[in-house]
Amino acid sequence: MDGRRHAGFEATGEIRRSDFGLDFGTGLLGDVVKIQLDMQFVEPQSA
Repeated sequence: MDGRRHAGFEATGEIRRSDFGLDFGTGLLGDVVKIQLDMQFVEPQSA
């Protein structure tokens, strides 16, 4: 390791467009939107 703090997070979920009143594109776009986040944070080096 380089001595800096590291943090990593993952999150997944899904929302339905119809829950927010978004009904345009019916038949062309699906109702369920899947969300996936994969984040990594590294503490900056000291000056």
